[in-house]
Formats: sequence, C-alpha cells, structure tokens
Amino acid sequence: MGSNNIKKIMENYTNLYIPRNKDDNKCITSELISSIIIWILTGYAAYLSFKCSKGFNLGQLLLAVFFSPFYIIYHIFATNLCNTI
Repeated sequence: MGSNNIKKIMENYTNLYIPRNKDDNKCITSELISSIIIWILTGYAAYLSFKCSKGFNLGQLLLAVFFSPFYIIYHIFATNLCNTI
C-alpha cells in the first residue's frame, strides 16, 4: 500500500466519525446531533447488557454495541427492560 492509499483510507475513516469543517457547504449540526444520539443509544445498550446479564457477558456486549437500536427494542418488548418496568 502506498502512502497516498493510506491517507485516503484515513480520510474516509475519519469522515465517518468526525463532523466536517465549516468550510464545507453542508451543515454539521445535524451530523453532530445524530452522532450524539448514536453514542447515547450505544451507551444505554451497553448498560442494558451489563444490567440484564448481571455482569459482563462478551456476546451480549457485542450485540449491544453493534446493534444498539435493535438491542434496546428487543429488551423493551421481550424482556420488559429486564423486568424493571
């Protein structure tokens, strides 16, 4: 891999997780808000995985991190948020 390929990969990777500069013509406010919402959902799903497993369970944690919206919906309907509601 050449130096230019590595730079392109790093630019593409950072553009996924870091909002764009104000120099771009796009508004970064919506990107920032959506990033915050995703982080909150992921954190809550991770919390649910620890709480419902009564400790650390790698499988549950991976499901919570990678599929957090679906993991939360599953716990709302199937486990009633681990029977706490």
